[in-house]
Amino acid sequence: MKKKILGVGIVAILIIMLVVLTGCGENTTQNNGEQGTAEEVTEVGKLDLEVQGIWDFSEGLAKVKINDKYGFINTKGEIVIEAKYESASNFSEGLAVVGIPDTEKESTQYSKPQKYGYIDKEGNVVIEPQYEGCSDFKDGKATVKKGIKGAFIDKTGKELTDFKYTHGVASGSIPLLLGNGLAVVDASDVGIKTGFYAIIDTNNDYKPIVNQSFGSVEELSSGLIAVKQVDSANKGKYGYIDAKGNLVIDYQYDSAYTFINEMAMVEKDGKVGLINSKGEVIVDFKYPDSNNMVTVDFSKDNNGMILLYDGEQEIYFDKAGNEKIKLEKGISGRDFAEGYARIKKDDKYGYIDTNGKLVIDYQYKSALDFSDGLAYVTKDSDSFEFINNKGKTIIAGKIIK
Repeated sequence: MKKKILGVGIVAILIIMLVVLTGCGENTTQNNGEQGTAEEVTEVGKLDLEVQGIWDFSEGLAKVKINDKYGFINTKGEIVIEAKYESASNFSEGLAVVGIPDTEKESTQYSKPQKYGYIDKEGNVVIEPQYEGCSDFKDGKATVKKGIKGAFIDKTGKELTDFKYTHGVASGSIPLLLGNGLAVVDASDVGIKTGFYAIIDTNNDYKPIVNQSFGSVEELSSGLIAVKQVDSANKGKYGYIDAKGNLVIDYQYDSAYTFINEMAMVEKDGKVGLINSKGEVIVDFKYPDSNNMVTVDFSKDNNGMILLYDGEQEIYFDKAGNEKIKLEKGISGRDFAEGYARIKKDDKYGYIDTNGKLVIDYQYKSALDFSDGLAYVTKDSDSFEFINNKGKTIIAGKIIK
């Protein structure tokens, strides 16, 4: 189901609080189809890693869990940051959040308190662990938490504001960075008495871009932000504002999502269509409601396409509103990343290119998108692989339960 980035009750992706998941999927080192043999790729990457969990790559490094601790490997499978942290996030703008035990707080049967800081890609501690929660960096800033309030910091660890901001969704949550210097905070934090969220400009004394609150806020993309009107039941319509708070596309949609390459998915009366950044309809409202939409990760390139479902088949549309790729019935797709999309048929995953050609055959039990030239895949529950866009295994290993 396609999810809103902000909205009452949806907290998980708003705050990177480092509740680290245990093991990912897994895969074998055996190669099939277009994949090379182990001998062919031995000099390319490591084929005998043993981990409890492993995540996809970000900025050239992937998080691993070994002996109940977290570290990082490079794209050759070499451990470059020792697995010694209680938790870790992916790298963003050259820094990753890590957690260490907070010995000043008492552990319970259900939780082990941590304090969080940041390391660089060499494993150096850049910002000492001292916070109760941290976000990724975006545009050179991050949000951190002490107690139930959040503050903004820069990449040197300098605290740019007092700890006075919340997010408004749940007690103790911290502001969400939208990009381009904008962030979302609880409306009451900036003197707006009604509503849920306000958008502030961190480059302009953290002032609201408009003296108005919103029921929901999406990320900034193509210069526009999807926002929801506030009413007593938070059932207002969606429209789009620009980075200065000007209403660009009127409030008229039942749902509205972030722009991808100048086009966005919107919903009216239970039907979904696509609009361009001028608000013009480029794909008519005739597709099933957004509950049937696949999740869109707006950090990926998507190759200028959005995936819609017509009730029988999934279709990729380009930004002119043309059908670019129409998948066969029974095949489900995901978004493009680095020129390839993972698709699923008969409970097996493969990959297509931007022309819809199947370039890596259906053979994987689970699969993730390409990132830094590699995709995480599994064929069974005991092992994993990272493959390149030719389907060759570059890194492989076992999952230790």
